[in-house]
Amino acid sequence: MEDKRTEQVQRKEEVKHLFDREMNHVAKLEFIDAVQRLGLGYHFHMKIKDALHSIHSKTRDAQLSDDLYATSLRFRLLRQHGYDVPQDVFQRFMNSTGTFVESLNRDVKGLLNLYEASFHGMEGETIVDEAWNFASKHLKDLNLDEVPTNLASHVSHALDMPIHWRPNRWWDELGANKMSFCRDRLVEHYFWSCILLFEPQYTDFREANTKILCTVTLIDDVYDIYGTQEELELLTDFIVRWSITDINRLPPTIRDSFMVLYNTTNEVGYHTMKKRRINPIPYLRKVWADECKAYLKEFYWYNNGIKPTLEEYMDIAVDSVGGVILLLNSYFLTTDKVTEEGLDYVSKIPSVAHSSNKILRFNDDFSTSSNDKLGPPIFGSVLGPPTALHAHHSLNLGMTRVGLDGDVRTGKHHVIGDLGLIDLRRDEENKSDDLG
Repeated sequence: MEDKRTEQVQRKEEVKHLFDREMNHVAKLEFIDAVQRLGLGYHFHMKIKDALHSIHSKTRDAQLSDDLYATSLRFRLLRQHGYDVPQDVFQRFMNSTGTFVESLNRDVKGLLNLYEASFHGMEGETIVDEAWNFASKHLKDLNLDEVPTNLASHVSHALDMPIHWRPNRWWDELGANKMSFCRDRLVEHYFWSCILLFEPQYTDFREANTKILCTVTLIDDVYDIYGTQEELELLTDFIVRWSITDINRLPPTIRDSFMVLYNTTNEVGYHTMKKRRINPIPYLRKVWADECKAYLKEFYWYNNGIKPTLEEYMDIAVDSVGGVILLLNSYFLTTDKVTEEGLDYVSKIPSVAHSSNKILRFNDDFSTSSNDKLGPPIFGSVLGPPTALHAHHSLNLGMTRVGLDGDVRTGKHHVIGDLGLIDLRRDEENKSDDLG
């Protein structure tokens, strides 16, 4: 064990010395890129920072470069590390009509790096947007049999999943960014996924988990604050059947939300089949159906003024919290050897998963964020979201245990926001003092 540790330290020192070796800027950028692709960048943070600072300061040299590959590589790495690199560096590769020179389609290496660089654009950067359109079109049109094997592999992988995956583009392409009623938690979900598993080998998990988390949030909001009873019953039927036949029976926004769920689940499932040779889609369909039937049940309770017992509530709330979907996703994306038996076991909510979901539900109920859309909806006939029902039951349970009574409501809407149980206790105690 000690020998292995010593060897690792020695190799790390060898790589550090390579940073100090004299080499031209393109070679240094390629070296940095290779280190980062191997997931070792965090070991050499300061060395990379110093090298990029030196390269960035040579602005004049970079702007005089007529090499698409070098310009794109420099643009990507510097932007990736927070440097302000203007999109104008690509203008020398464009014609008077504002499009990239067509002859560049023969520069496969340059096109590949232009494509990867385009994922570091910012809103309103038309040149970077054009770079993505141009590079992606010509890369897709390539006959990879005529391209060197190693380069062809990089092209294929980049088109499948760019080196700098940008969740926003996926979210926007699905049209979910136009659903103003839905909470925008994309970045938050990605950070949460990174905290769960930060190691480089779990890239697939982080990306898929972010997508599934965003989808859970979207569908939760559809049931909580957007749909009418008739719309949600129809949506639930589509989810249970997992069919897009007669999809236009759904109202446009409900239909689009279902398509986000349908396409995202199938995409994650297909990616898993390619990588792990097992199909998780039937199991994902099952847990999604259970989740949405639970959402619908809570909708009925809330809108019909039904206050279930704690036992009735927890039977449904364990499904509606979304934990099973995430646990199932974690299983088939992180387990070394995924099996049908394992998928079946997790999808049936074993006792350990059931207990985890209970903890997640109570935690969620006691800490419901004021950022959640809990106000009176303006889109449908719902008077208030079932999310309030969650907090109401959990908080009333807690109040009963500390000898308090009463309904945690103000007018028509439940008071949950950022109030925790302790705050409610304090409020009740203050009221008692005032009456006394």
